Amino acid sequence: MLFQNKSISEDKDWCEYILSLNKTLAIHGVYHTYKEFEIGRDEEYLREGMKIFYDCFGFYPKEFKAPQLAINHANKKLVKKR
Repeated sequence: MLFQNKSISEDKDWCEYILSLNKTLAIHGVYHTYKEFEIGRDEEYLREGMKIFYDCFGFYPKEFKAPQLAINHANKKLVKKR
């Protein structure tokens, strides 16, 4: 996941802090842009976000929640496949 085009995994203190909260973590978009998943995305796009999540937290996400809960049918199928 990228914030202002910078990978969240680059901020190890933040990653450790989020893990210390002992909460269920889910991927919430890749760039966190408005209605990011209402336009067509491919597997590579989703893989990029999952890799950054892994680099930050040490495991791959098991849950996905699109920004603004906006996701088109094709992207829903893509996410379920992962």
